Amino acid sequence: MTEQSEAPAVRRPPSWLVPGIIGLGTVLLVAVALVREPARFDPDTPEGTVQEYLQAIGEERWDDAFAVLDPDYYQGCGPADLARSVPREPFTAVLAGD
Repeated sequence: MTEQSEAPAVRRPPSWLVPGIIGLGTVLLVAVALVREPARFDPDTPEGTVQEYLQAIGEERWDDAFAVLDPDYYQGCGPADLARSVPREPFTAVLAGD
């Protein structure tokens, strides 16, 4: 007669564990994104100028938006012209990596 050795039972994690970890990670990432302050750039840099312009456009501060534009290029135009030419749909700007 031969003896059959029984392999030890492999213990498997509960079926909810992996989706639960993924869900918890997602909630944490969203919470960090909502709590984090937006990046502020030095207004004397190109990034800071673009940021100021886009914030002014988004808040409909036409005088401030027009102030960062090149006065020679937009000679004969004013903040009212800018207000008429900008689309009114909400937008999001994302800083692309270097």
